[in-house]
Order: sequence, then structure tokens, then C-alpha cells
Amino acid sequence: MNTLFTIDWDFFVPEKIIEWDLGHKESEIYLKMLWTFRAHLMSEMKLTGLEKDFWQHLPKKILSKRHDIFVSDSHLFAYHLTADVDHVILVDRHHDCFDWPTFKQLYKGASYQVDCGNWAAVWLSKEKHRRLTWVYPDDLGDISEDINFKVESGRKERFTAMSYTEFRKWAPMFVRPKTMDVTVHVCRSGCWTPPWLDMQFCDFVIASGLKMQVMQDGVWDPMMYRWNLDDYKTAERVHEETQKLCKQGRESTNELQLYTNQD
Repeated sequence: MNTLFTIDWDFFVPEKIIEWDLGHKESEIYLKMLWTFRAHLMSEMKLTGLEKDFWQHLPKKILSKRHDIFVSDSHLFAYHLTADVDHVILVDRHHDCFDWPTFKQLYKGASYQVDCGNWAAVWLSKEKHRRLTWVYPDDLGDISEDINFKVESGRKERFTAMSYTEFRKWAPMFVRPKTMDVTVHVCRSGCWTPPWLDMQFCDFVIASGLKMQVMQDGVWDPMMYRWNLDDYKTAERVHEETQKLCKQGRESTNELQLYTNQD
């Protein structure tokens, strides 16, 4: 059995969906520029700390020195590693099964697009012997409603979800067969994770002890920092100006309320 063990960096980066109301899309504007206007989150959008000893809790078979670690920014690139894979272990804050291909799309030539949000669903749908194990962070809490996404009959029994705590107990079982070959992949998901955590991401990849195979280059190179010193200064200036505008807005609102109350 061939297994893909793939980790999304956002697994370690909690996001307050409602409170922060961040939009995400895999494009260059979300990769770097928009984070400039989110600098106020630098003190809040931080790592959980699980990344520090993550590799130490994995079975030795996964971290065999004969393995490379494939590194990308987009999780879509995991799909390119699955041609001969029977089992995917997906360590991720999202299940990447948001859009299941139809029968016509799979077998009748109808067009469809594979992206970072549906690659796991497409891969799982193509062969009946394939299995997907989604390992989600414990801070997600009860994900039972999220599990009941549109999974057609015949697919649900091949999809397993478990918390990270559960996975740590069962991890050795996933790589027990001596004939199993494991491919290791990690993605940064830079449109979901902030530039101020890029250094820690690179440290995380290096800490695996495996030889790196970087799958993307240019602005999407996951081992290149998105922000330089000037970018940090710009983000700080934007943050300060935004705070001033917010303060002026609150003062104007208070003055309007006082004026209204006098009437």
C-alpha cells in the first residue's frame, strides 16, 4: 500500500472565522498584499505550539531518511503526488472535499476543475479502493456537522475523520505493513496563513530532517519569506493609520449621539 502523508500549515494556525471575517482565495493578492491590511492580527493569529514537536510523534517509517519531503504553497500540489497512492492521511484544518465531482465529470468527459479545496474529493472518487483519513486539530471541537458534507453513497465509508489526539494514538497502525511506501508532503497555504509565520514554517520543514523537494517557485515558493523589512514597516504604518481612522470614527459617532440626545 502506498500512502501520502500530507500536512497543511494552517493545521497549526487557528482562525476566528466570525470575529476576524477574513476572506480567502488562492491568488497573489491573497498571498501577500491583503495581509498588509491584517497586521492588527499579528498578536492574535499565532501558532498553537503543536508544530514544535509534531515530527517527534510520528512513526519512524514516515520520517525514513530515504524519503524526501515535497513542499508547496498550494495544497493542490498534493494531488500531483497521488497517482499511485492508495491511502491519503490529510493533516489539515479543512477536509479539502468541498466539491465532489459528478459521475458525468468523472466518466463521461464533462469538464471540472481540480483545486486546493476539492483535490482530496476528486482523488477519492476516482478509485473504489482508495481511503482518506482526515486528521483535524482538536481546537475545531465538534466537527460532526462538517463531516456530513455531500458525500455520495459508496464514498463515506472510505472517508475517516479523527482529531489529532486520536491520530497520535493510532498513528503506528497506519504505517504498519512492511511493504508500505510513504510520500511526505507539506504545504504553506499562504493565502490562509500570514507572512509573519513564514520563518516558523521554514523551520518546521527543516525540522523534519528530510531532503526538500520544492514544488513551486517565484512568488509561490513556499520556502521564501513573503515579507521583507519594508513590508513589515508598511503593515505597521497601515495599522497605525487604521487605528487613527477608527478612533476618529468613534469620536464622530459619540458627538452625533450627544447632539441627538440634546434634541
